[in-house]
Amino acid sequence: MCRPIHRHGRCRRGRRSSRPKTSAARVPANEEARICALRRRTGWSPRRLAVELGRPDSTVDQVLCRGGCSRPAPSKRPPVIRYQWPCPGNLLYVDVKRFGKFEAPGHAVTGDRTQRSRRVGWEYVHSIVDDCSRLAYSEIHDDERAATVTAFTRRWTCSSATASPPSG
Repeated sequence: MCRPIHRHGRCRRGRRSSRPKTSAARVPANEEARICALRRRTGWSPRRLAVELGRPDSTVDQVLCRGGCSRPAPSKRPPVIRYQWPCPGNLLYVDVKRFGKFEAPGHAVTGDRTQRSRRVGWEYVHSIVDDCSRLAYSEIHDDERAATVTAFTRRWTCSSATASPPSG
C-alpha cells in the first residue's frame, strides 16, 4: 500500500506546482525598467526591442507583460464627420437587389438533398432611402428596366409627400 510522505506535518502526495520558487535568470529590476521605458518612448515591438537590447524575444515580452506595457495604448482617432443634406428629397439612395425564385423549398427546409430545386426566375427589390429623413421605400418587381424604375420613383414621390419625417 502506498503511504503519503509526511514532511513537516504536510501530506506530499497531493498536487503541487512545478514552477520553481525562485528564478535565478530573471532580468534585474533596473533592466526591466529600462526595457519598459524604451517601449514607452519608441513604441517598438517586443521583437525590435529584443534586437536592440540583445535579449531573447520571449524575455522582452515577459518583461513588458510584467511592466504593464505589453500592449500599446489605443491611438486617438479623429472624430467621424457625417454629412446630412438639410432638406428631405435632396439626396436619395436608390438600389436594386436581384433575388432568385425557386419552384420548391431547398434542402435547408426539407432536409432532402436528393431532390434539386431549380431556379425559375428572378425578383428585383427596388429601394429608395432619403438621406435627411431616413424614410425608406421598397417594392418587389419582375424586372429592372428603366420604365419600372421610373414608375417606382414616381410612386415613392407620391408616398413620401404624404409621409411625415420621423421626429428626434
